[in-house]
Amino acid sequence: MKIGDASGLQQARNLQLDLESRFRNFKTPLTSYNLNDWQDELASIDTALDNLYSQRDAEQKRLDDYRKGLTTDIDSYNKQLRGLTIADLDKINSLNDLIDSRTAEVNRFESPLSFDFGRYLTELNSADRSIDSLLAKREDELARIKSAQERALSNAEDYLATANNMDVYSRASLDDINRRLTLGERELQGFTSALPFDFSGSQSAIDAAQARIAELLAQRETNLANIKQTGGALDDDIANIPLYDESTYNDRLRQLQEQLSSLNQYSGAGVSPINSELNTVKSALEARLREL
Repeated sequence: MKIGDASGLQQARNLQLDLESRFRNFKTPLTSYNLNDWQDELASIDTALDNLYSQRDAEQKRLDDYRKGLTTDIDSYNKQLRGLTIADLDKINSLNDLIDSRTAEVNRFESPLSFDFGRYLTELNSADRSIDSLLAKREDELARIKSAQERALSNAEDYLATANNMDVYSRASLDDINRRLTLGERELQGFTSALPFDFSGSQSAIDAAQARIAELLAQRETNLANIKQTGGALDDDIANIPLYDESTYNDRLRQLQEQLSSLNQYSGAGVSPINSELNTVKSALEARLREL
């Protein structure tokens, strides 16, 4: 008989008790009739049954303790899960290993007594799916970071190529690339993630492009200042130039026209006031020539 046969054990115990009762109540006038051997057999059966019941109780306790251990562990797994983010890869993998190991152990569990760990396996499988979901979210975030880094680097390299191919003439074009560089830099600075990311390559390209645009703007200001200074000085002491000195007036007009031609290459901020100033000088020189 096995300890898992609860019905058989109970039947055997009932039979043993019934036999003991019968022997206790058995009476006969025959003094030679000896029941000691039967009593010894019944005592042996009683001991054997007690032993089987003790084994069954011990096994039942093992099952109960195992269930309690499962409950404690599953509660611990779920508590750990609630504290994890996609940034906790080592902890996620460690917990995943624990859950997989525990699930395999439960599936391999054996006992001569009947048991059902289906509820615990359901909870373990649920925790395992939560781990899978967390890892999937991590992969999605890694893909988002990679895409953002690639897009930012491509844009930054385009900005740098554009900046390196620009000249000083169009202030609108310089302002436009500067605006795009500022927006690109803000996009980098505004990017957030629970995972590490690296926009250093993009930032380096943006820094280089901004430095190039700053250089072009400074060169533009210098060039415009030189045009203004050179052209604006051409009417200096005009009243002291003799009216008969037509060649001097014509030479100054020629120089002024060169400055105006240079100025005409420029557009945008700062150009119009200089153009007005140079045309005022031109008008003054032409007025003197008309007096000849």
